[in-house]
Amino acid sequence: MISAIVIALIYAFVAALLLQGIRRIVVAHSQFRKGPSIFQTFYDFFKLLGKESLTPNVTSPLLFNLAPILSVAAMVVAALIIPLAATTPAVGAGDLILVIYLLTIPPFALILGGSASGSPYGAIGATREVALLIAYETPFIVAMVATAIAAGSFQLSTISTTAYVTVLPLATIAAIWTLPAAAGVQPFDICEAETEICSGPYVEYSGPNLALLQLGQWLKTFLYASLIAAVFFGTFMFQYQPIINFIVQFIIIAVLITVFIAFWQATTGRTRVTHLLRYYWSVPMALAVVDLLLYVAGVRYMHLLFGWAGV
Repeated sequence: MISAIVIALIYAFVAALLLQGIRRIVVAHSQFRKGPSIFQTFYDFFKLLGKESLTPNVTSPLLFNLAPILSVAAMVVAALIIPLAATTPAVGAGDLILVIYLLTIPPFALILGGSASGSPYGAIGATREVALLIAYETPFIVAMVATAIAAGSFQLSTISTTAYVTVLPLATIAAIWTLPAAAGVQPFDICEAETEICSGPYVEYSGPNLALLQLGQWLKTFLYASLIAAVFFGTFMFQYQPIINFIVQFIIIAVLITVFIAFWQATTGRTRVTHLLRYYWSVPMALAVVDLLLYVAGVRYMHLLFGWAGV
């Protein structure tokens, strides 16, 4: 039990930072640049840990310093509940509702930190983060609820026994579609917007506080993709060969993060805040809702099209 927890936490930490480095390299090469080292994220994180954390005089010290800790603590709990390239979570049980709740805590930590910073840039970034969270979280939750209804349970150990991409493909697309917004990359980096609001909620953070706040966001991106991989692609495909299962799941997660997110980041500019709700509540929301309604109505169109049996 203890060894599984330690392994899960180390794996989540290393994978989250490593995949961020890979994403930066993919973006750089797509723009004909050399890019940073694959380990640059590790260098930046440990360098910040050795710096001094400064607390602005005009801030609420409690909320300002609590936000980074809250962000990382929530992701530590989520890493123990989500099956990370394994057939079962590290703690042996996981609930989908709890995981979705935990994944919303890092954005709320940004909102708290930005609001408590006393900086107008931080306050603007916090309000933009609220709009972004509402925009992408709604279709994501609908897609997850669709899989829970199909599985007849909210337990991840039950849901992950089936690759629901073959049952609810439209919901899968909708969930994956929300990944760039969850990662906060272009065109959805509105809460940071370095050229507009000087990194927004991060503007007054420094040292270990900044390192932990960034770590929470990196872990959230990795765990977000891990949840999508576990729910829609399953973790029991190779349950008798753990090494193969680990490799396959990690490759799925890596592809979701490095290819899909990097594609959006490298090929688009930042969108306007007012367009977010209209964007995510149009096509992604429609895909998730249509798949949910079709399944509830008993329409197994994937079986009709390809002969795949529904659940």
